[in-house]
Amino acid sequence: MYKQQFREEDFGYIAALSDGSISPYAKGAAHALVDWREAELAQHRLGKLPADARLRAPIFMTLELTLRCNLTCTHCYISAGDARENELSTGEYKDLLDRIRDFGVLHIFLTGGEPTMRADFAELLCHAHDIGLNVNVDTNGTGFSRRLFGSIPDTTTFVVSVDGIDAHKKIRGNQSFAQVTRRISAARAAGFPVLTNTTVNKVNLRDLVALYDWAERERIVLVSLDLYNVGQADKNSSFLFLDHDDIPSYADYIDRKVQYDPLLPELFEETFGGPRVYSNPFFYSFSEECIRATGQNYQGNYFLYVAANGDAYPDNYYAGESLYPCGNIRELGLPQIWERARELVSDSNYTSFNCAGCPIHENGYFCDFKSAVMSMNLYGTVNECGAYGIMKELILLREQRQRAALGSAGTELLRLYDNY
Repeated sequence: MYKQQFREEDFGYIAALSDGSISPYAKGAAHALVDWREAELAQHRLGKLPADARLRAPIFMTLELTLRCNLTCTHCYISAGDARENELSTGEYKDLLDRIRDFGVLHIFLTGGEPTMRADFAELLCHAHDIGLNVNVDTNGTGFSRRLFGSIPDTTTFVVSVDGIDAHKKIRGNQSFAQVTRRISAARAAGFPVLTNTTVNKVNLRDLVALYDWAERERIVLVSLDLYNVGQADKNSSFLFLDHDDIPSYADYIDRKVQYDPLLPELFEETFGGPRVYSNPFFYSFSEECIRATGQNYQGNYFLYVAANGDAYPDNYYAGESLYPCGNIRELGLPQIWERARELVSDSNYTSFNCAGCPIHENGYFCDFKSAVMSMNLYGTVNECGAYGIMKELILLREQRQRAALGSAGTELLRLYDNY
């Protein structure tokens, strides 16, 4: 269960409820929020975020605890490996966590590199929990141990990447599928919620049907992520990016995914011991609502990333390319950094892109590739297009097959659970 939190905005309130849902509420919700009368809250919920909303703080933040990593993932967006110079100390991170709480951020992700490689990982995680923050940990699972499990709250949610069966070791280097799944099983046996994700690419595409078979058999949440042309994925595009020869295998993967995805609501309920309205930590469903309502991308408008040396960026993809640095938390307060982030992304928000004639746009499908970083890497400008090569064709194929199997309403519902 997530901690209930809310904060005031110009239009009313943003609130995070115990079921994982995050919603905007009108000003009349004040008393119901203070007493957490959730039945009464429903009548105050806004249908969508106001178009002119400018949130006073991020809804979500990611803290990169270290850039150090013990794996060599071919698609790593942050190009992890060695630690950054002058990474934040334990005391500096605790102070930052206190500042984040006071700023009104509703949810944080701890990531890396591999965050568990920090000697003070458990101490920092416990501090975040102690001060009331909702926390999820993005990890490769190599740091899982009885000692770790015994030193952190059992409400900690781990998000573990699993990149295929045979392909997992090819992509990640010093870790096999058998190793990562044993670590996942150990965490689940110790009582921790574990979610998994996979990034779809040419190396693992033919493994994905079997990977969904594993997820269904093990009753574990598996979420698919598109491959973005950032960091190592951009450098390794020659063997990671899909092409026309991959269309039949991609169609097979989508068909298997369509069979599996209706299980996600009950798998989330089993994982967390209660119904999940939104798929935290995959917060894209709420971000999509905000983007559609305001025309503003989540980067720098709802989200902020802090690298291990204190440098802040609109999100991790921007950090991976050192695009739009917003200042350093050792030198600036979070309000000043947040204002700078919003200024920097103002020319690359969702409605700023050149989408005329794009079939995704013309069909009204939501596009996850309207990113300044992706567009810059492809075209040298921040608001042209971030979808590389065949991706537009694959997005259309995915939407059409899912809608044929589930109907439009079913497809939209599943976006609450999977940022495909």
